[in-house]
Amino acid sequence: MTDMEKVKIHGVPETMLQTLFARAAHSQKKEHKFYDAKAIEIVKQLDYDFSKAEKDAAMSSGVIARTILLDQMVGAFLEGHPDATVVNIACGLDTRVYRLDNGQVRFTWGLKSGKELESIVSGLTWIEDVSLVEGMKELYPVYKLLGWIQPVKNLSNKLVILRK
Repeated sequence: MTDMEKVKIHGVPETMLQTLFARAAHSQKKEHKFYDAKAIEIVKQLDYDFSKAEKDAAMSSGVIARTILLDQMVGAFLEGHPDATVVNIACGLDTRVYRLDNGQVRFTWGLKSGKELESIVSGLTWIEDVSLVEGMKELYPVYKLLGWIQPVKNLSNKLVILRK
């Protein structure tokens, strides 16, 4: 067995580990809605105290809901466009590429702004920008009960559709 990787980060970057852990923990439940083998693999290799993530049920539920919805949206698009390029902006430690790779699709990530996106997609036309919040309409009643409408409206996750 290899040595575990010691992780010492705090603040905003730490949320990447918490979302990774949420996907790994969900995947190991009997009733999982998706299975993220890569998240499980990575978490097992990290020397990190995940107790904060284990205790934050609200954060975990949000991560799971976003993962399910985005996987469905991207998966549905890839069914009709199996050789598309998927650009995942500000994705942190997202492992969607491992769950949805069909052998033809090209995934890229690490872009920090729309300007960077424009620089790599010359010749493409922006067709649609779908807010994740719009995709979560069915969850609005839950968020209303919890009083989370404002934080949910401030999410920046989006599905962007481009065409040649």
